[in-house]
Amino acid sequence: MVAIVSVVALLRSRGSLSRMCAVSALAGALSMLSAGVYVQAIRAEPLASLAEARANVTALAVVTGDPRASTSIGGVDRWSLRIRVHSLTSDDREFALDVPIAVFGGGVAPPAGAEIEVVGRLAPATWARDVSASLNATSISEVKPPDPLAATATEVRAGLVRALDGVQPDAAALVAGLAVGDESDAPALLIADMRSSGLSHLTAVSGGNVMIVIAAVLLLGRLLAFRTMWRVAIAILALGFFVVLVRPEPSVLRAAVMGSVSLLALTTGSRSRGIPALSAAIIVLVVIAPVLALSLGFVLSVAATAGLLLLAPVIRNRLDRSRGFCRLPLVVRLALAVALSAQVVTAPLIASLGNGLSLVSVPANLLAAPVVPSVTVLGLGAAVASTFSPHLAWVLAHCAAPGAWWISWVAHESASLPLSVVPWPAGLLGGVLLLALGLVALLVWRFARARDMRMPMPLVVALGLSVVVVVCVRPPGAWPPTGWVIVACDVGQGDGLVVRTGERSAIVIDTGPEPVAISRCLDDLQIDEIPAVVLSHFHADHVEGLPGILSTRSVGAVFVSPVRDPATQAEKVDQWCADAGVSVIPVSAGDQRAIGALTWNAVWPARVIRDGSVPNNASVVLLVETYGLRLLLTGDLESAAQVAVRSAIAGQRIDLVKIPHHGSRMAEVTFPAAVNPRVALVSVGRDNDYGHPAPGTMALWEATGATIGRTDLDGDLAVLGDLSLVRRGVIGE
Repeated sequence: MVAIVSVVALLRSRGSLSRMCAVSALAGALSMLSAGVYVQAIRAEPLASLAEARANVTALAVVTGDPRASTSIGGVDRWSLRIRVHSLTSDDREFALDVPIAVFGGGVAPPAGAEIEVVGRLAPATWARDVSASLNATSISEVKPPDPLAATATEVRAGLVRALDGVQPDAAALVAGLAVGDESDAPALLIADMRSSGLSHLTAVSGGNVMIVIAAVLLLGRLLAFRTMWRVAIAILALGFFVVLVRPEPSVLRAAVMGSVSLLALTTGSRSRGIPALSAAIIVLVVIAPVLALSLGFVLSVAATAGLLLLAPVIRNRLDRSRGFCRLPLVVRLALAVALSAQVVTAPLIASLGNGLSLVSVPANLLAAPVVPSVTVLGLGAAVASTFSPHLAWVLAHCAAPGAWWISWVAHESASLPLSVVPWPAGLLGGVLLLALGLVALLVWRFARARDMRMPMPLVVALGLSVVVVVCVRPPGAWPPTGWVIVACDVGQGDGLVVRTGERSAIVIDTGPEPVAISRCLDDLQIDEIPAVVLSHFHADHVEGLPGILSTRSVGAVFVSPVRDPATQAEKVDQWCADAGVSVIPVSAGDQRAIGALTWNAVWPARVIRDGSVPNNASVVLLVETYGLRLLLTGDLESAAQVAVRSAIAGQRIDLVKIPHHGSRMAEVTFPAAVNPRVALVSVGRDNDYGHPAPGTMALWEATGATIGRTDLDGDLAVLGDLSLVRRGVIGE
């Protein structure tokens, strides 16, 4: 109805304002229509009901993306990928569909573009808006190989990985990310530091990469003296293959369109062309892929492109007339204008995430920007060359490596600087607050200029630092802190630990006594995917929260103690996992696993100890290595088992320990000194009836000199990569 009214209004409009309103209404109507069709398709029956019922199904589908590593179970690699389902069979009933689904499986993943048959159990995908359901696969068979174009793209990507063999891991990950959008081997520490330094857009394909590719093709065509028409045609073909190469997902589609618009703005130098092109691109993208309207990446990309069109020319003119900057080379002033414009327009959006504000983003981007084109072009050249000359591909890939290493060095060094990231309130409050501060600063500057007031630079710096101190230092709501590695959730009298494995993924060790608390903690940490849940033992204060995870998130597997005591609790865990289609795997001493860059070694249980509580002394004890830290997670070990674990870890460096059994008096007096951590966490409930933690036990840990955090006094506890401890405070106080 809105579309019909808009068309009539457009045909009868008189004047630019009425035409603008009619066109805007028409665009909005098309977007709403597209979104309505999308939601209807993605929540279509009977798929929604089958997912709610955790039905066993057989799906015929096409693989639309590359696998993403999830975990390793029994030596078998686990992964997740996206598929497009065309046919679904359940209980001898067959349904024709056309919906995206997330698949979790193990072993060798099928290639992108292949037609496959998947057998497994459905579950709701409440953690994602762009898929209809998740499917835990029990078997996958390839029905039809990928088409030639998709197969070529897969071979080109694999060829680049082979050519990067021997390159330093950070550099290899950045070359693969910038050239073909392959983020699968990016170390977790690199991703975290790239985010903290404002360089996260360089870990994968963005609009900037698209600009570089198109510009390189146009320049090559000009050097070969091709006519303009042919240069444009070749650039369009190159862009099309580049999109196929990095996979035609919504984020890549967005990057391609925004990169093209940005290149148009830079080459024409005219905002009169760039703004209409950007507006048209937004409309087309939202109509084609309405899920982009919910994507923060899309909003940031649009904002950055708008900043490039509107602010960059203004900032560059100011720099050209400034006595301090006019002597800089033109290319430096242009780079500074681009970086500042993008930072200004995206800062309120980034602030709303609650990950803090990066104070090193602009200088880090200026230092990294000069090598990005060479890394992208050389990496892409190596990928293409790998199809006909592995030796040439090796040379090009290794030529791209130094520039990629420079980017990683800038990221690591920038992220390690004091106050590289300052805390900031999350959500709408954080975004509005930063926007208000920016407007106030602009008004003060214009007021001073209008009255020809000259403010001494030391005074300006002092005022700026005062704002940072008053507003930025530990504001309420700045959670989770940037760079967190492990969080001890305040789940009451029980354990609930979250160890980060990726941007929105983590493993969970114990789930507390009830589902709501652990689910709240994971929501606050913005965790969508959980490759592994480890239940140290089967006492209720460690396992009863499990349904709060299984019902709301994708879980790879649940690892448990081999001692099934209490039996009733063990049976409940089995039933919960069976209903969710998740495997239950016993863990004992010597078990080793890898989840991305995180590795764990189970140091206990090695045997059953009858002295004291059998379940407590059979707790799974993990020595986790991640982000350069070594974490000892001890469950509810009592004194006899602590003696055994002390011997197993003798001589090893421990950075952080989860104090056993909520700090109870059943402690071995030499255990704290033997562990000798720098940080010790106590997961314990307020005013509990057990007397936890015992004063004598806490005195032993305090004597080690470790920084100690308690969930009963401090609420959620987060430990950062530098082992600093952030106390959230008890919620509600």
